[in-house]
Amino acid sequence: LIDFLRDVGKHFSVNAMVARESVRRRLEEREQGISFTEFSYGMLQAFDFKSLYNSHGCTLQLGGTDQWGNILDGIELIRRDSGGHAHGMVFPLLQRSDGKKFGKSEKGNIWIDPAMTSPYDFFQYWLNVADDDAGNFLRQFTFMELDAVAEIERASADEPAARIAQRTLAQTITKRVHGATKAEAAESAAGVLFGKGTVRELSEAQLDTVFSSTPRSFISRAQLAEGASAVDVFMTTDLFTGRGQATKAIKGGGVYINDARVADANAAITARDLLYNTHMVLRRGKKTYRVVEVTE
Repeated sequence: LIDFLRDVGKHFSVNAMVARESVRRRLEEREQGISFTEFSYGMLQAFDFKSLYNSHGCTLQLGGTDQWGNILDGIELIRRDSGGHAHGMVFPLLQRSDGKKFGKSEKGNIWIDPAMTSPYDFFQYWLNVADDDAGNFLRQFTFMELDAVAEIERASADEPAARIAQRTLAQTITKRVHGATKAEAAESAAGVLFGKGTVRELSEAQLDTVFSSTPRSFISRAQLAEGASAVDVFMTTDLFTGRGQATKAIKGGGVYINDARVADANAAITARDLLYNTHMVLRRGKKTYRVVEVTE
């Protein structure tokens, strides 16, 4: 740290750092101000650029427009340290219509790594973007001709419920990132969950993908063999606070196992009710799902 402050810190003016918009905004908008860690971030990024310049001959740093000041710091540090010449190129931040940016720090962000965002969730993200964003995202994230995008926007405006722009966006990007097979599977699964079929139509792989983040509970195969009732199965989940509430909901007709309405709280649930001999998908109302997994 002492070496860093001596060799790098001497090139930075606190006056200039405080005057920078990103720092000034934090000072003005936050009650707690700005931490020393945040304040020194620009110096650290500049040091990274200089290190890459010295060790790898790196002369260009790319980034979003919010990194402009930090990139300039690196260029200036390289000039002062060794008389070298480096460059920066920045791009406008990708933003939604609500002003929020795409970024790993944003809540609800998505990843192209299927281990972090499943193809189904990836497809759903684009399918659910706001109408005001769909056309812009088609221009930014696909290679569609601008005239074709404009035509899709017109069709979407004429038939908003069909979500033509969003569906085109979801199909195109998911296919490019995850391949045609997984894109088609994701769309098929989405159709099932939103009224165009039942969960019994999902393949085992689709079932795992679609409900990968759905809360799970467990019931033993022995319990099923002994004659577990519908209410017993539902009480393994957090859908209801008690058997009375579960029984009342079942009588009301808004409770389902594998998309089949449960009419009798005491109905026997057996291995025949399992999907792929391992799972049951429980639903309360239209969209609240839980998965029950059978243990040996």
